[in-house]
Order: sequence, then structure tokens, then C-alpha cells
Amino acid sequence: KFLKSLFIKNENKILIVSHNVFLRCLIAKYYKIKTENIYKIKINYGQKFEFFKYKNKLISNISNKEVKKIFLNLNEVSNSINPR
Repeated sequence: KFLKSLFIKNENKILIVSHNVFLRCLIAKYYKIKTENIYKIKINYGQKFEFFKYKNKLISNISNKEVKKIFLNLNEVSNSINPR
């Protein structure tokens, strides 16, 4: 519901500050990770992630190198991750 509400609003810039549980859920949704594997997503303390709203889609600027670190414990994620 929260993510959908972001696309309803016509705001150009939105800042969301959250804890790692929400970040894991957001990253899992973006990279299509199964809910039961969310706890395996590695997020370091104070780690910053940026997502952008572009043409009614959620876009991330997380580098491939960083993605590999985040998903180090996930067997289901391949080297070529395709976000939605």
C-alpha cells in the first residue's frame, strides 16, 4: 500500500528514512525475491539505497557490485539480476 501511494502522489522528490526491515522488503519487491528469503538480504548498518520514480516505475541506482554483496546469502539470485 505504501509503495502504491508513492505513485499516486505527483511529488517529484520524496525522502524515506527507514530501518533495514523495510529496506529488505523494498529490495525484495524490486528484485522479485521470495518473502521467505527476505531475511537473507544483507544490509549493513547505515547503508544508503536510492530508488527513483521514473515513468511510473521504481528504479534503483544500486550497482551490480553492491547487488552481489546484498544477495551474497541468496542462492536463487543469479549474476544477472533483472529488476522489475
